[in-house]
Amino acid sequence: YSDNRSYEVLNDYIKKLSTDKNLLLETYRDLGIVDPQSKLDDSITVKNYASIFRALYHASYLTQEMSDKMFSILAQSEFSEGLEAGVPKEVEVAHKFGERKIIIKNPQGQDVRQILQFHDCGIIYYPDNPYLLCIMTRGDDTSELKSIIAQVSKMVYQEVDSRKRE
Repeated sequence: YSDNRSYEVLNDYIKKLSTDKNLLLETYRDLGIVDPQSKLDDSITVKNYASIFRALYHASYLTQEMSDKMFSILAQSEFSEGLEAGVPKEVEVAHKFGERKIIIKNPQGQDVRQILQFHDCGIIYYPDNPYLLCIMTRGDDTSELKSIIAQVSKMVYQEVDSRKRE
């Protein structure tokens, strides 16, 4: 469901494994991303996000068995409005989506504006040619952002399909 419960469970588990160092922070550093809880930067770039999927796909961070298990879980996402909406139903998509609301405050601390973000990143299992697609959007209407992701996903799928070898 793309909430943060799994992050919280994993973080608690890792803290119990090793009380003398932060294994989760080490993992972020290994994958080349900034700690999402850092005050310096509370976001992740599309390049960093894609690198996580690439490392999982090539089993270069986890074992092949664990990478396959992770993608099996990601393929069970019930969200079908983003990347999945741009590909035929029979094409499997293992993806992670997320939405975020950023509140902009004035100097007095009052909310003056909100910016919505919607992201979807994953592996589209095009027959004999799976590909990685990560799309991050920002705007005022979540429905519109989801629609944009679906449109881009469809365009990319059509391009990949047009290059199919017989």
